[in-house]
Amino acid sequence: MGSAKTGEISKSAISPRGRSESLQLGIQAPEFSEQTDIGWSGNIRTLETIKGLIEGGQVDGVDFKAQERIELSEKLMPKDWIRLYVAKWDANKAKILAEMGISKKRYPLLSTSEQAEIAETAEEPVIAEWLDNQNSELAKLYPSETAAAHMAVLVKEDIEKPANLESGSKLDQLRGTHKTITEPLLMKILRLENGQKPQKLEDIGDCLSLNDGFEIDSSIDEKGEKSLKFTMYRAVKTEPGEGITFIKKEFGVDLDELNRLADLGVKLEKEREQKSDDKKV
Repeated sequence: MGSAKTGEISKSAISPRGRSESLQLGIQAPEFSEQTDIGWSGNIRTLETIKGLIEGGQVDGVDFKAQERIELSEKLMPKDWIRLYVAKWDANKAKILAEMGISKKRYPLLSTSEQAEIAETAEEPVIAEWLDNQNSELAKLYPSETAAAHMAVLVKEDIEKPANLESGSKLDQLRGTHKTITEPLLMKILRLENGQKPQKLEDIGDCLSLNDGFEIDSSIDEKGEKSLKFTMYRAVKTEPGEGITFIKKEFGVDLDELNRLADLGVKLEKEREQKSDDKKV
C-alpha cells in the first residue's frame, strides 16, 4: 500500500529506485519458463515491478497480459479499517517529517526514493500493531485471520497447479502485490526453525519492503509424492553505487493451517457474494 493523501491508496508509478531493484531482482532470481502465469493487484506499481523483474531476467516469450486478482488487492479490506490504517500511517509520517525538519508542503518535492523511505518507515509500526496485537482497534476492524483467509485461497490454488500439469512440464506463477496483503497469511502458515508459529512480525523478518517477496516451489515427483519449499527473499543494500543483493531464508509451511484458511476464505467469499446479490434484489 502507498499513501498519496489521507484516505487514499497511491496509484503512482514505480520510482526509479524501485525499477532498478526490480531489474536486479530479475537478474538474480531463478529463470522463468516461457509458461508463466502473471497476476497483479490492480495497482500500477505492482505491474511495473513485475515487468521490470522479467525484463531483468531477460526472459523471451513471457506473456505480459497479467490478470488482475482481487485476492492481491486492498478491495476486500473494510473502508473503516483503511481509514484508520492510513490515519495512523499519516500520523507517523508527520512525526518523522517533524523530526527531520521537513514540512508537509516540502514532502512532495522530495525525490521518489526519499518519499518511499519515509513512507515505508512510517508504515511499518502500523502493520506490526495490526498483526501483533489482536486487541488493537485495527485487528478488531479487520481480523488478521480474515485477511489471511482471502489470500490463502489464491496460494492454495497456485500450489495445487502441478497436479494438472503434464509429466516433465513446468509452470511459473508470478504474483505482484504490496504491503499488508501477504503478511497476515505468512504469520499464520509459516513455521520457524524450531517448528513454532511466529508470535511477532519481527519473527519472519518484519513486513515486506520494496521488492521483498517469497517463492513457493510446489512439485510432484514420478511416484506422485508432493513436496513444498518456501523461500523468503529480502532486498539488502550493498555499498553505494553497487545496487542491491538479495538474501534468502527458508521457512516451513503448515499445510493444514493453509487448507483451513483457504476453506474459510471460500466461505467468506460466498457470504460476500450473497450479500452483494441481496443488495441487488
